Amino acid sequence: MSTWSIERLQAFTTDAHDRRQLEAARIVAQHHAYYSDQPREVRRQWAKLSLLANRRMHGDGPGDPTREVQQDFMLRMWVIEHLGRDDKDPDWSPARLAADTLDVLALTPSDAGALGGNWRELPIEQIRGLRRHKNLTAHLERLLGHLQPGLTRDQLLLEIRGQPHRPHRRGPARRLARRSRRPRNQPCRRPGQTRPDGRRHRPHSDRGRSRHAHFHQDRGTCQCHLKPADMLRRPSSSGAEAGAS
Repeated sequence: MSTWSIERLQAFTTDAHDRRQLEAARIVAQHHAYYSDQPREVRRQWAKLSLLANRRMHGDGPGDPTREVQQDFMLRMWVIEHLGRDDKDPDWSPARLAADTLDVLALTPSDAGALGGNWRELPIEQIRGLRRHKNLTAHLERLLGHLQPGLTRDQLLLEIRGQPHRPHRRGPARRLARRSRRPRNQPCRRPGQTRPDGRRHRPHSDRGRSRHAHFHQDRGTCQCHLKPADMLRRPSSSGAEAGAS
């Protein structure tokens, strides 16, 4: 599919109904728009085709369309930034993109700001609503510089000011807990030995060993928490012994 002409991929996208096929067409067309060495107008045509595939997924698929809407906004924002605006085409018009963004937002700036201040105490559905609001406004700071002063620009400013207080995909407390499990570069105990808290050390599974590059040397040192640069600088036990001999 990556070698198809734009006419062939457009015909395929128009006839396709499977979401996986439409997603594949969207990615291929977007790749041509991003990385092609063709003229700007041709790249805009590829971007149009990617929008078509994305909007067909939105129209044909059940469930929350947030992902497709966000992809639509982000691609349009990229084209405006890198290939230039075109006020005659609604897809590449900054004013139209701003209006479309404000139309899909379910929360007002004041409501989003009030809920975002204590989002950890909210029910899960409201947290999802705040996350959806954040995802749909992720491009607003970049869009702001392409708009003339006016009511729409002022509304976007209010949305931007409320963004830092809205929930991330993974909360900061959870990320902090994951980081603080063991300091980096500290060797872990061998399986079967007792940890300082009295619990038995759980051995690494084969899946975890291959996934996280866990391996133990003869001396029992686990290098799974070393950065790649540290692993390159740190000599192995066999190398050190060979140098000493």
